Amino acid sequence: MADPDWKSRGLAALAAGLLVPALLVAQGSPRVTWGVESLQAGFCVHFLLDPALVERTPFRKADLVPLSEAADVDPSLRHAAAESADFAAWTPSSICTYQFAATRRGSRVQRDDDKPQVISVWRLAARSPGEPVPADVMASSFDLAKQLSRPGLRVGLVRSTSGKVPESTMDELKVVIDRSTTITWSGVVSPDTALDVGPASEQWRLRGTEESLWTAQRTFQPTEALRMVGSVNVVGKTDLARVLQASPIRWVGPLYRGGSGEIAFFR
Repeated sequence: MADPDWKSRGLAALAAGLLVPALLVAQGSPRVTWGVESLQAGFCVHFLLDPALVERTPFRKADLVPLSEAADVDPSLRHAAAESADFAAWTPSSICTYQFAATRRGSRVQRDDDKPQVISVWRLAARSPGEPVPADVMASSFDLAKQLSRPGLRVGLVRSTSGKVPESTMDELKVVIDRSTTITWSGVVSPDTALDVGPASEQWRLRGTEESLWTAQRTFQPTEALRMVGSVNVVGKTDLARVLQASPIRWVGPLYRGGSGEIAFFR
């Protein structure tokens, strides 16, 4: 649940997800580059990953960084560890979802009149600021997924919508992963002068087929940041749902809007 008393998060709220130093990728030309246009909603669900459940995740072979050693961690997760020392050994994690008006590859633009183009990434915390983080990518478009699956990168399926809670003035953001895990945030968003936006870049480490290793560079520049106060509900009987439900905290925010960018994938 978002806590309105933590208003001073500022850039730290998405430091691990939106605002880290840009890194140069040394692999040469990217295999695939997605251009993303007009960010309609960008937000992260921050939570703690129980090491006992990691075998049920895409990160079985990843270097898990415990909360006590992690860099760029959302303050809400630090708060959970302060309440119980047991959580210091859990790994900070987040699922970040971005809704765009359109995606582009070369001269080809994909746009749907009635729904956004969605890209999500489930990523873990890094040990040092700005270093590439283990991640798992999802997309709403089969065409986008196919562009990466052909050269050997696994891409999950995600759907996401934004709107109002039925018969209410509250906002609602919904993410459905692989048709079986639903994450719903409901609450209110509002301007917050403590939040700022600027050039945003991070690198992901991805595992492909036949144990191939990939790197992705994500660069967005949102134009607006909003504070989110509300609650999160997770529905599903999947391994991902169990991981989310096991976390002592699930905090969402801030909400970013506007601007464009790109994601470049290297192998």
